[in-house]
Amino acid sequence: MTLPAHVAELVEWIVADSIESLRAGSAPFAPHLMLLDDRSGPRDRALQHTRFGPDLAEGLEQARATVGPTSPATLYAIAWDGYATVDGERRDAILVEAGTVDDPDAWLLAQPYGTVARRLRGSRVERVGDLLEVDRPGSRLADVVLVWPERVTVAGLVHELAWRSTPVPGYHKAEYVPAGQSVEAFTAMVLVEVDTRSSGADATVAALLDAMEQSPADVVHREVGDDGSGGTVVEFLVRTDTVREWNAHRYVDHPLGVVLLGVVRRLGPADADAGPVDRAAVLAELRALPVPPLQH
Repeated sequence: MTLPAHVAELVEWIVADSIESLRAGSAPFAPHLMLLDDRSGPRDRALQHTRFGPDLAEGLEQARATVGPTSPATLYAIAWDGYATVDGERRDAILVEAGTVDDPDAWLLAQPYGTVARRLRGSRVERVGDLLEVDRPGSRLADVVLVWPERVTVAGLVHELAWRSTPVPGYHKAEYVPAGQSVEAFTAMVLVEVDTRSSGADATVAALLDAMEQSPADVVHREVGDDGSGGTVVEFLVRTDTVREWNAHRYVDHPLGVVLLGVVRRLGPADADAGPVDRAAVLAELRALPVPPLQH
């Protein structure tokens, strides 16, 4: 196994620090995280080192949640106390997950350790054997790469992919409109968004409702309800001098983050503020609409 030089250096730092914690009597040692920004600039090689815990499982979860595409770093390493199987034997090991911003795959590594007797100087914790590669999980710094579906059908109306964007790292958007319409001029639209930065659908919905309260626009007819499968549907109407726009947004927790499936209709003179004439059918299909296979 050959690690890139900058990754190997960070792994060596965090393994050496973990060994010192074990020698100081901290077994198991608290999970800890090193974030390194090695881009050239005024803060050349800025290192952030954070310890979590003392509970191992909770500390490890906190360390993992700290790292994401928006983290101010180009490399990361998380270390925790665990075990590795070496030659069929289970051994104490320092486990390290290390990754970079420019490689979609990280490294899960294990450095076995043990208490080694030293002549005339007692015994102390030492590394036992070489650093081992266990797995190649996805890097927490690398943004997801999505493959959007070409079309989405809601209430019998086919919407085709018309626009997609990543306005900020970790936040991905796609808009679908019927053939012959555009995202600038449409009567119907489907939204699909993925937010890998969100802490969950509930938090996203809470932020949306707060934004509605603060919005200078005329936002009315707000309803919130469970979608029947653990997600949340938010329904609202936006009115301006030139348009009335009915929105139904469904927020779903997903392995990639929070996924929004939304339907937008620009209302005509025959539509009441309560929504389009096929409102009930659209809401029913939106609640049952499966999250499309967003490959990454």
